[in-house]
Amino acid sequence: MNTKVYAERIIDYTALLKAESTKNTTIGTLRLLAALTAGLAIYFYFQYDNLYTILLILVSLAAFFLLIKKHNTIKKKIQLYRGLIDLNEQEIEALHGNLSSFPTGIEYVETEHPYTHDLDVFGTKSLFQHINRTCTAIGRNKLALLFKAQDQQAIFKNQESIKELSTKIDWRQHFTAKGNLIKDDKDSIIDIRQWIAGGSYFQDHTIYKKLGYLLPALLYLFAATYLITDQNSYYQLASVTFFANLLVFGLLLKHIKKDYEQLSDSSKKLLLYSQLIADIEEEKFSSEKMQCFQKTLYTSNTKASKALKELSVILFRIESMNYGLAAIFSNGLFLYNIHSIYALEEWKQRYGTSLESWLHIISETDALNSLANLAFNNPSFTYPIPSISDQLIAEEMGHPLINESQRVCNSIAFTDHKFVILTGSNMSGKSTFLRTLGLNLILAKMGAPVCAQQFIFYPFEIFLSMRINDSLQNNESFFFAELKRLKQLIEQLSAQQKTFIMLDEILRGTNSNDKYVGTVGLIKKLLAQHAVGIIATHDLSVTQLTNEYPNYLANKCFEVEIKTDELYFDYKLKPGVCEKMSASFLMKKLDII
Repeated sequence: MNTKVYAERIIDYTALLKAESTKNTTIGTLRLLAALTAGLAIYFYFQYDNLYTILLILVSLAAFFLLIKKHNTIKKKIQLYRGLIDLNEQEIEALHGNLSSFPTGIEYVETEHPYTHDLDVFGTKSLFQHINRTCTAIGRNKLALLFKAQDQQAIFKNQESIKELSTKIDWRQHFTAKGNLIKDDKDSIIDIRQWIAGGSYFQDHTIYKKLGYLLPALLYLFAATYLITDQNSYYQLASVTFFANLLVFGLLLKHIKKDYEQLSDSSKKLLLYSQLIADIEEEKFSSEKMQCFQKTLYTSNTKASKALKELSVILFRIESMNYGLAAIFSNGLFLYNIHSIYALEEWKQRYGTSLESWLHIISETDALNSLANLAFNNPSFTYPIPSISDQLIAEEMGHPLINESQRVCNSIAFTDHKFVILTGSNMSGKSTFLRTLGLNLILAKMGAPVCAQQFIFYPFEIFLSMRINDSLQNNESFFFAELKRLKQLIEQLSAQQKTFIMLDEILRGTNSNDKYVGTVGLIKKLLAQHAVGIIATHDLSVTQLTNEYPNYLANKCFEVEIKTDELYFDYKLKPGVCEKMSASFLMKKLDII
């Protein structure tokens, strides 16, 4: 447990927050004094027309604006320290089992997925909710995608990056706290991507750029000539040119709005991304993946963070001049929006092809950050060892989401015997063991540490059949839904995908004889496909198959004991077949029979 580390960090950041808050109060007072001094100086200037009052006005106004800048800097620090305090408080709560501060990932649930639904990867108190510490929408999507499908080629690189990031708690928490300052969403990224993929109307019509300089230049020329000569005709020409500028702006408004609407309110999000990228650019990394990210973030000798900040500034200027009188005067005098749209399109030409890779780096770093936090919070977890042969060896493996004080660990090996028939009474731990195995295998394939003393694995595809629901909408019975699930498994094996299979009490929707014939037939088909995995069953007659396939099948069980008229489960995996069942005992104890 790292509650002590997080508690110490709360104390440190609280002290820093208090210091910055004191500074903020002082700056606020000085700013007020500067404003009052400027006001008094202006008053005395009109009263006494003194040259020194002009100097005082300039000095006090300069001080006022410098103090505003300083105030904004301190305000950002205060927000950051508050965010860091929140992060550490949330981690302490999470270590004590309260995950309410973190998204459940319910939007990522897919009932037809080969394993995520059966293993409760998404949803309340899920693997996702335990691990997710992402601060961006694209990071959350990336983390969810890693749970759903892993890249076998990236296991070692991910492991190396997660190991390194787990030691950089300062960097990780600052990255997350900055990302949390602005809540982005997937739609904003869709809009930015659509803008990048779209055409560049104004780059194909350079005449408007020339007009953007010519018409305002004529307006200034006519205005200056009017001021010099005081001839009304030049005033009229300047007025006509002003309205000509507005006419050009109006004629091009449809094309201008197309880009603006796609990038509406994106300036703050892009500034956020630029700050996150700057953190990646400036940190010293030794892992290959993070170093590769840093190299990618340099485009034509320009840092990606600088380029994104430039785009953010362009958009901010557009947003600030896009309404009411500001839009009328900025375009009437300068054709401001035309220059802005050309700046946008020129940015797209220079950096548009790189933007997707920058977003990928942010999302993957954000996801790896979450897995590094898992490693930091669980120092007893170990990094698994990938194998080139289709085997899985787990020593003292426990459920990664169960508290260490309550966790029961077991060992199992799929080496000589590739398939296990698992028996045990109700509540003895069969389903929990299957989930333990499945969740650790997912973590291993992601490059994350697992809850085991040792974990050697081939990066199998994973397939479970544990939680089957009937569907009134599709007019499907429970039994037919399960058959569809099993057909999905056979198709996956037929496609030559090496798959680790976990089945829990299949064919529950039919009679015992039919269930036995179907279960045995399925196991034989799986063995013919050289499948690796485990099937849990209450049908003890199925365990006789180990006599027919002694070199491929093994029997394992969870036993139950009755002590002083109470059931006792030790949740320890043992060789052999469980002969003691608990259903009738419990029914008698509850006076059901």
